Amino acid sequence: PKAAASSAASSSADRAAAARAAVAPEGGRQKRTLPVLDVGTAVRARWLASKPKTARRNLMGANRWYMGVVRAYHDADGTYSIDYDDGASEEGVAPQHVQVLEEEADDEDDVAAG
Repeated sequence: PKAAASSAASSSADRAAAARAAVAPEGGRQKRTLPVLDVGTAVRARWLASKPKTARRNLMGANRWYMGVVRAYHDADGTYSIDYDDGASEEGVAPQHVQVLEEEADDEDDVAAG
């Protein structure tokens, strides 16, 4: 009976350790998962945030937020391709540099109609 209780306790501890590892890999920090945006979603994205800091340091407009739409999502690395409203485009934009635009125009239309 003691052996069975000991075995059950260790397997429970193993499961708990595995659950902690799944939630907080490497260094104990929990990785936040962001929802995948659909192609065509209106967004604000940080221009050139996908480039190294040294490469964008002297570039005009780098790190500013610009309006655009999601052209593609890349499963392999979790990044987006963004088509900006001014005609520029960018590949490899990390999710933390992309924000969904609130649909203010639709809300205003609803208020005016109602």
